Order: sequence, then structure tokens, then C-alpha cells
Amino acid sequence: MFLNLSDYALYLNSDKNKFVESNFDSDKLEEYLLEDATDHMPISEAFDLFLLVIGEKPGASVTIHFQRLSNDFKKFVEDFSEEFGLYYLMEKDEQGSQEENFSGNTVFFTNQKDRLEKVKPVGEASTTDIGLFLGYPGDAVESFESSTGFTEAYKKFEEEARKENVSEDEALEILENASSKSYGELFQEKLEELKENETIDSKDLKYLELVSYVPEIEESSVLEAIKEGKRREKSLKKLDEKGFSIGEKFLRKIM
Repeated sequence: MFLNLSDYALYLNSDKNKFVESNFDSDKLEEYLLEDATDHMPISEAFDLFLLVIGEKPGASVTIHFQRLSNDFKKFVEDFSEEFGLYYLMEKDEQGSQEENFSGNTVFFTNQKDRLEKVKPVGEASTTDIGLFLGYPGDAVESFESSTGFTEAYKKFEEEARKENVSEDEALEILENASSKSYGELFQEKLEELKENETIDSKDLKYLELVSYVPEIEESSVLEAIKEGKRREKSLKKLDEKGFSIGEKFLRKIM
């Protein structure tokens, strides 16, 4: 029996898994991520923080939407990072503004301090910058970036609409030339196609929830993501076989 996750991390590392050496215990990790974190973020973001701590991801992010960064959340970020040896970068919060926070305030976490340079300054980080910081496959990042035409077009439309010398019709033309489908919609269409031709089984789709990114819209990329999800499930179950329970608890919530 391993006494804590630090001992088990060493075991897994020697067993050619991705877990890295850390000095923490599962009880504290469970309290932070399955109790405290869920007051501030969806379970999927808490899961990403879990994957970061155990060495399955190089970076994670949490975004607070429609509200300002509360003191309670800031304390969570500081305490969690200190407890598990993480570095973080928090977007500046304009406390004096009363406007609704539609874009959200994002906090980036990593166990590699230099990695934070990829997303500085936070407010100007591109989708590509963020995807690479989080450790997503390059083809998935590139595919996602090239399929966000409508989002980018809408931003351009707003900019043009504010100009006095641009007519409404001219501004709207930008939107008309953009794709109306989001990347998520295009990806779901691809999944339906793969299910119909029996390339993938519907029951395997749950494994996509464990990879924390949307794969490139290609058959090979989807199959590789499912394979990675299955590997990750085995890793988390293997952790719990040695006397822990947090891996299985996350699997039940995510899948």
C-alpha cells in the first residue's frame, strides 16, 4: 500500500506512465477539487486541474464568466497553487467596472513557470497560444483556429459597425461571408458520420470527455483521441487500485 500520492507517482513514473513526482496527498487534492473548486468552476475544469497535478497535462485554465473575480476564488487559486507547486497567471480584473463580464476572466495554471510566457499578456493570447499552452495536439489547435471564422468575423463586424464611414450593409457583408457553423457543430457532424459507417462505436464517445480537447475533424484524429481517453481511464483506475479513490470519482462525474 502506498502512503500518499507522492509514493505512487514515483511508482507510476517507473512504470512508464505520465505521472510525475509530487509531494501531496489525495485527501487534500480531493477536498480542493471535488469540494472547493466546484464552487467556482464546472467539473470539467476541476478535472483538468487534477490532470495537471498528476502530470497528465502541462497546463490548465479556469474561466469565470459573467462575474468579477471574487476574493474567495482568488484565495482558492493562491492556496491551490501553493499546495501543489503550481504557477499561475491571472487576468487583471477591472473591479471598478460594472459592465457584465461576457468574455470572462481566465486563470492559467502550469507546473512549468516558463510555460506561462505562451499566454502573456492574458488578454491578448490567441486561440492557438492557449491551445498550445494547454498541451493540445497541434493539428487540433490548427483545425480549431481555422474553423472559428464566424467568431472572428463577428468581432470584425462590431469594429466596422462602429465606424461612421461604414454602412450597415457593408458591415453585415462580413458576417454573410463567414461560416455559420461552429467548430463544435462541424465536429458533431463528423461523429455522426463515423457512427453511421460504424467506424466508431457510440459507447466509445465517452472517452472523448477524458482528453480535454476537441480533436481535429478527421477520422484518424478522432480514433487517436478515443485511444488516448481509454489510456487515461486505465491510468486513473490504476491509481485507485493502490488505495485512492479520487480517480474513480472523477471518472464517474466526467463520463
